[in-house]
Amino acid sequence: MKKVMMFLCALTLVFGMVGVAGAISYPDTYDAGGILMSGSLFGSDDSVTWTFDITDEDSGFFNPATQDVTSAQISLYLEDHTGCFDFWEFANLDVGDNSFNWEVNTGDISFTIASLMTLSESGTVDATLTATLGDFYFNSATLTAIGTEPGSTIDDAAAPVPEPSTIM
Repeated sequence: MKKVMMFLCALTLVFGMVGVAGAISYPDTYDAGGILMSGSLFGSDDSVTWTFDITDEDSGFFNPATQDVTSAQISLYLEDHTGCFDFWEFANLDVGDNSFNWEVNTGDISFTIASLMTLSESGTVDATLTATLGDFYFNSATLTAIGTEPGSTIDDAAAPVPEPSTIM
């Protein structure tokens, strides 16, 4: 019985590793340095634009010619700027074809990017954060893209796992 359990555990480990072998994480962080952002109903809104690049050494060298991005998420790190007229803060984040509007609270917020075409084709995507009401500090933003291994495609990553009898 003990040998059967060991065999099943080994088989589970092999199949578990096959399922995760096709994905690699490519993080890229933009350090805003604590920029004070403010927006009002009656004046201009502060905005910051930057480019995420997952093709550089710090991100792990994503290669758009041989790899695909399968998913991506952006995390923003914000801090409330307190003052006597500190009620609500609202912001807008534009990333590629995506636009997100939300009420800013102190802390972190994450968005999943639905449109990955630009990121997958070039390894870069532009982002713009705009304060639309209130004021807050923008500390940093991190993009975490999940891509296929070099030389594989999304179709390869989604290929069916063979049955145990096929492997034996």
